[in-house]
Amino acid sequence: MLNNLWVLIVEDDVYARSMMELLLRRDWRINVSDEVETPSQLVSLFLDKDGKSKKKKNKIDLVLIDTDIPDDHHWIREALDTLRKYQPAAKVLFTGIKPQREILKELMSDPKFAGYLLKDEIRYSLSWAVSLTCDYSMVITPGIRSLMTSLGIQPLPDSVVVDGTHPLAKLTHHELDIARLAILFSMERRVLADDLGIADDSSFTLISSVYKKLGLQDILSQPNNLEEYFGPNNAIAKHFRKILGHFSNSSKGMDKEALVFHLITMPEIIELP
Repeated sequence: MLNNLWVLIVEDDVYARSMMELLLRRDWRINVSDEVETPSQLVSLFLDKDGKSKKKKNKIDLVLIDTDIPDDHHWIREALDTLRKYQPAAKVLFTGIKPQREILKELMSDPKFAGYLLKDEIRYSLSWAVSLTCDYSMVITPGIRSLMTSLGIQPLPDSVVVDGTHPLAKLTHHELDIARLAILFSMERRVLADDLGIADDSSFTLISSVYKKLGLQDILSQPNNLEEYFGPNNAIAKHFRKILGHFSNSSKGMDKEALVFHLITMPEIIELP
């Protein structure tokens, strides 16, 4: 079961880096170990200025690397070599704005390659994609799947396509915006009310309505029948079963906001044979 997954972020855009960290940290099972702007800074995480190895408290399980960092593509090979030397067990999940053919062709044969996500396609579902790397050999978004098809490349066996653009039909756009403010950003209800310009009681009512539409109580009352609620998608039911299992064994009990976070960021998932 996924627990205490340590992730390193390599991203040169400060806004994107902050959003990625926020989304990952909202999943209590995921920890962000470090952030760097460029792959050339990776070595500094493992060696001091005298070239001596640094002692790190936690191993890195997964590295998120942005493919849009300006430079030729030689840095990708150098980054993978650095990680192979200092974090041999770490997998690498690549992100980007546009699919890049040469990068994909180069990465497919690398044993560290855990997938490739287009940012406009994964959106708020980043923590889902990261957690799925523990259960599948490769995690990709639809645009990468299309690129692979055009290049005649077959996904690795037991791969998964994740689409974070899949709308939550049960919520209106207004309700979804409210849910993201309240849940993604851990905003207190009174602060939420101030931000929306409504009465404090109204913010509590709005969130209660969101919880009801998402079927929170149905999920909590039928933890052994998740397929009936989520449909035949085994990946989604499996994901929530792990979460509910964690809370059932926790002395703190159910954290409803943690569960709702996974509901409002839930992507469409297609398992590939």
